[in-house]
Amino acid sequence: IQADLSDAVSASSLILRASADFPLCGIVNNASVFMHDDIDSIDTDSWDAHMEVNARSPMLLIRALNQQLNEDDRACVVNVLDQKIAEPNPDHLSYTASRYAMLGLTDALARGLAPRIRVNAVAPGHTLPSDEQSDAGFARAQSETPLGRGPSPEDVADAVSYLMGAEAVTGQVLFVDSGERFLSRARDVLFETE
Repeated sequence: IQADLSDAVSASSLILRASADFPLCGIVNNASVFMHDDIDSIDTDSWDAHMEVNARSPMLLIRALNQQLNEDDRACVVNVLDQKIAEPNPDHLSYTASRYAMLGLTDALARGLAPRIRVNAVAPGHTLPSDEQSDAGFARAQSETPLGRGPSPEDVADAVSYLMGAEAVTGQVLFVDSGERFLSRARDVLFETE
């Protein structure tokens, strides 16, 4: 099932189409727009593109999930954030702001949708190369974490799987960043490791 998450109608219909044959018990909001901007280069198009896909669409998906549940149904949502929420820097400004919006949704909806829907989040570290990052820069970024290795996509998937099944957990953000948030980078990892 596909949907253009930058389009509100398409995003809203995704849950209905996904639950047409089987009841839906959870969603993982992991779609993302990730473009570089900063205070000097930001424009409303970049801001809107990030907010539409990274914040508005997940809210619409969660709302649709809530509306299709029966009174006795239970479900779970895992939002994929970014470790930048713990140690922000001025790069990727629209992206970072959209992740803070998702953090707010995670907290507010964990409170507001309980007990029917648990809402949690994972905050991955540098899992995939950024923008035009070289292989050497990516390897350096991963090796500079406190654990000496960066998280893999499988590490993030394991955290999501845990949160989907942890029936007594809601409103939590699980950092899967090998401690990257403790590095206090002044710039995005792309600019500090090349």
